[in-house]
Amino acid sequence: MATDNPQPGESSSTMSDSICLFVWLGLGLISGLILIISAVHAPARIKLLGLFSIGFGLMLGSWLSFLAQKCFSDLHLTDHWRGKTLLAGALIVAAIAGIGLESHRLWKRDLLRSREEDRRRVATMSLAGSQLLEQERATWERIDRDDTRFSEFLKRRTQTLQLGTVSSVSIWLLEILIGGVAGTWLFSRTVDRQEKPETTVGE
Repeated sequence: MATDNPQPGESSSTMSDSICLFVWLGLGLISGLILIISAVHAPARIKLLGLFSIGFGLMLGSWLSFLAQKCFSDLHLTDHWRGKTLLAGALIVAAIAGIGLESHRLWKRDLLRSREEDRRRVATMSLAGSQLLEQERATWERIDRDDTRFSEFLKRRTQTLQLGTVSSVSIWLLEILIGGVAGTWLFSRTVDRQEKPETTVGE
């Protein structure tokens, strides 16, 4: 009974594709982290609700498509690029969510540091202030914990719109969605252009 044995060229091609996939994912993750850090420290005046996440998604989607063109030779095969498009979309969504999480971490750190400095300044003024600091530490820690929740960060982020907690969280999730869709669409458009063969005059 005859069996189908993989050809040497097929196995080497599969191995090459796997290596390219890991390289692409690795470069994509590193690029995403760099862009997250850059976005977190970007000027506040350009961090417009919705628009900033769309721009970030398009930027990362464009970069991932550029890396894909350099890493893969099978983007013209629909079955191959569909999975890569899903991976690209997941990376973009995770990166946009990462901006919010890292921004919250830095905001929380700065707020707690400022409050602690103020309390220590009061404590150094008198012995009574020092005793009060120790007595009320548990209460202040609870207040700090409530004031620095992620939902509170999102609420302050949209305070000019005077929205509640639920609406602020919904806006953040919507930003992640539209940014992810925009970046994934740009990535897929790059692949679509590669998939369509060029036609010559007279064919």
